[in-house]
Amino acid sequence: MKKGLEIGLHLFYWVGVIWVISSMDFIWAGFSNKEGNMMIPLLYGMGTNALIFYGNALFLYPYLVFKRKNRPLYWVSAIFALLIICYAEAAVDVRMNAYYQTSLYDLLKQNVGDEWAILWIVPVFSTFTSTLPFNLIHFVFSLAYRWGKDSFDNERQKRKLIEEKLSAELFALKSQINPHFLFNSLNNIYFLILQEKSDRAVKTLLMLSDILRYQLYECHEGPVPLQKEVEYIQNHIELEKIRQGENLEVEFEIEGQAGGQTIEPFIFINFIENAFKHSQGSEKVWVKIQLMIEAKQLFFTVENASPEIRSSPEENSGIGLANIRRRLELLYPEKYELRMEQRPDSFHVSLKLSL
Repeated sequence: MKKGLEIGLHLFYWVGVIWVISSMDFIWAGFSNKEGNMMIPLLYGMGTNALIFYGNALFLYPYLVFKRKNRPLYWVSAIFALLIICYAEAAVDVRMNAYYQTSLYDLLKQNVGDEWAILWIVPVFSTFTSTLPFNLIHFVFSLAYRWGKDSFDNERQKRKLIEEKLSAELFALKSQINPHFLFNSLNNIYFLILQEKSDRAVKTLLMLSDILRYQLYECHEGPVPLQKEVEYIQNHIELEKIRQGENLEVEFEIEGQAGGQTIEPFIFINFIENAFKHSQGSEKVWVKIQLMIEAKQLFFTVENASPEIRSSPEENSGIGLANIRRRLELLYPEKYELRMEQRPDSFHVSLKLSL
């Protein structure tokens, strides 16, 4: 619970109590609003109420229930403390009546007579007939406040733990993605060096530099601009074209406006990497990628040549499938549709996202 809201609720509670007592034609232990002396018991009575409320909510309950884990001892201690405090308040009531010579004190002198009995025995009866019922209300409210606060704090703590766990898991998943892509990119440069194509090697290194800059500095704070992710995909495609040369045919189509939209990074790269990987061995290596943006809906499809029929889409998708499925579940729960289909001569993936 936010601190400001909590303080506001406390002020509302106590101002409400004061308003109810001071605005009614209320008689309490010989004092009344009509006689103008109600403020006297109101001051020390509110102090007693606050002692019961906060003593129970902030000290007794947390110490014996949370720390000591002893509920029976808590209830015994709470009842004992409540009776002692209520008796003390009743004793103060009697003495204040004696000091102000109220009509109640005159009545006690007529019926009881003995001063000692008035000061020490009468408070015992007053405890159960006046102070205890009213203070019991504050005790119950203090329990309700404690239980409500604990429930709210526990729920907030659970949410925090879940968020921390998700954050750690997403970081681990991203860490799995980056080395995999880096390995592929270094392979590309290796092939170019073997072929003694220094110009292309330099160009590839520059692209790899842009990609690593994006991975290391621009995509660790949640969603990124969709345009940045598109540029990342385009760089990846160019690296593959450089490595495979004329043997690779790639189509990358974008429909709609990517500007102004955001997306979690690395959502598509696993599918694209798998498409390039599993299209190898075909008579003609080709990959078709389409990205369509409509308002807050994004449609991504990738299809690649498939030289052989595998037993299931899971086998054809490579090790990144479990990774990307998990990321989608964490980042877009109930906001995505993922379909994979093995066709006679191709493998098709479609992903629909609600941005």
